[in-house]
Amino acid sequence: MFYKRARIFSQVELEYLKKHRDEPVAQLCIALSQTKNAIKNKLLELDGKKPATSKALPGNQGQRSKIGKRKDLGIFVRSGWEANFLRFMKTLPEVDHVEYEPTDFSFWPFGIKKGTICYTPDFKVVYKDGTYELIEVKGGFMKSADSVKIRRFKKYYPEEFSHLRAVPPSENSKTTLKFKELGVPIKYFYNELNKTYKKIIDLWE
Repeated sequence: MFYKRARIFSQVELEYLKKHRDEPVAQLCIALSQTKNAIKNKLLELDGKKPATSKALPGNQGQRSKIGKRKDLGIFVRSGWEANFLRFMKTLPEVDHVEYEPTDFSFWPFGIKKGTICYTPDFKVVYKDGTYELIEVKGGFMKSADSVKIRRFKKYYPEEFSHLRAVPPSENSKTTLKFKELGVPIKYFYNELNKTYKKIIDLWE
């Protein structure tokens, strides 16, 4: 049975919306990957003119349907995939610490005023030897806006782009092919991590 996913905003998205609420709704739709109605309703909610939205409808099985705070991680994440990836990172002895959505790389200073105006990696993994990687966890189909973000990130922040790594579903997925086309090295395949660690790491989703 199919259930329509409730339009849920993460805390990060809410903060972005509050900060940029005066921008055109169409611009906010692209930046937040939300519909016009979702943006307008959330703005009304923030103004106290609309009751808070309810939790996601039961039956949502997509990787983005598990938005919320994880008690074991102590942070708010957008998906079960991201939560599991962070749990996996915490098991690696070579990892010093992990930052979630560490930095917004804005394209405004380069004259990009419309469309995709910034890129935020999912994670920054800092290793004990002082090196770091930016990680993008992406399941399912990569939207055109996501591709644009990464292309612009590569163009305007080439040094930071050199640290970017991807975690797509599997070796032959369309998402993997798109990352390779964009020049982003693959760090792990999520399906392989899931198969190996779902019975080993506590609270794996």
